[in-house]
Amino acid sequence: MQSSFKLSLWVYTHLRWTTFRSW
Repeated sequence: MQSSFKLSLWVYTHLRWTTFRSW
């Protein structure tokens, strides 16, 4: 479960970073 949480957190951060660069 902890591994899944890390993956979710990584995806969330990655998406935010991508959106930030898109602007």
